[in-house]
Amino acid sequence: MSRPVPELLAPAGSLDAVRAALGNGADAIYLGVDKFNARDEGAQLTLDDLEQSCSLAHAHGARIYLTFNILFKPAELHDALHHLGECIDRGIDAAIVQDLGAVRLIRKLYPGLEIHGSTQMTVHDERGARVLRDLGCDRVVLARENTLDDIRAIRRAVPELVLESFVHGALCIAYSGQCYMSGMISERSANRGSCAQSCRKDYVLADTASGAELDRGYLISARDLGAWEHLAEIADAGIHTLKVEGRKKKPEYVATVTHGYREFLDRLAAGDSRPPTPAEVQPLVQIFSRGFTGGMYGGRAGRDYVTRTQQTEWKLPPQDELMIATRGAHVFGEVLKGMAGGNNCDHHQKARQIPERLRGPR
Repeated sequence: MSRPVPELLAPAGSLDAVRAALGNGADAIYLGVDKFNARDEGAQLTLDDLEQSCSLAHAHGARIYLTFNILFKPAELHDALHHLGECIDRGIDAAIVQDLGAVRLIRKLYPGLEIHGSTQMTVHDERGARVLRDLGCDRVVLARENTLDDIRAIRRAVPELVLESFVHGALCIAYSGQCYMSGMISERSANRGSCAQSCRKDYVLADTASGAELDRGYLISARDLGAWEHLAEIADAGIHTLKVEGRKKKPEYVATVTHGYREFLDRLAAGDSRPPTPAEVQPLVQIFSRGFTGGMYGGRAGRDYVTRTQQTEWKLPPQDELMIATRGAHVFGEVLKGMAGGNNCDHHQKARQIPERLRGPR
């Protein structure tokens, strides 16, 4: 027996990643343009890229959500709202917003725009959900710290508010975006898109009185979220959209993860609620992993939430060329040695291998 399944929302930090997401079955894509979003260098599209992304997505029945999710300084508001207007003109379907004041202003200036409350608003109960509904948000991206019971309670209390939740990708050790460690150590604000990933470093825990070493390792580095075992329960709890983290990840990652969850959801739609097998999950483990956790969907994770021993790690095949199968398309790219260290794939080569229908206007 068939059943409805949540929308699959994929990340994109480049036009190639947009193509990869669409080619692998994303229902919607979220991305940032130039400025005013919680990713800095390495995950920004231009306004021209945005217009092309919207055209490609809409031609395939998909939607584009703009990340407009930093806390704004008063002096930035005029420029930021003008920038949002330019993005609306390019065809975005919604904006993801963190700043409560910005929500009010957007609702007045652009009353027809769909607004999604960012996960950085840390909505974890029905009271927070009601606040966003009353402010004029159409959707809320729930805090990653919610359990299934929390989600069910929010759904019952505020049924008119669309709920979205992360199912895959990096996790903050703090409430999302609320960590000040990066700002304290390196003056790079997580709430301004410049997190220095201080939690990903290895540390030594010592007794300040005696100097004795108590522990060492990646003591506050969270594992990656991989909620494939909980998809049926998440859908039944009332989640409308499943979100994949990774706007700074490469197109190969976007293709692999989107393809995997598209297959899992299609099977769920056909009435098969069994979780994926280890073999089916292996591509997700291979493309990138700090070790995985099911997050809070199965209950409070405790110490198992933290990797402790595993550094950030790309796990790519040892061949010279990586081919990622897609739904009617292929994405090719040279996998260079030390890819995780910042070397780039030949994106022009990948683009030439994508079917004409995903290429968009030249």
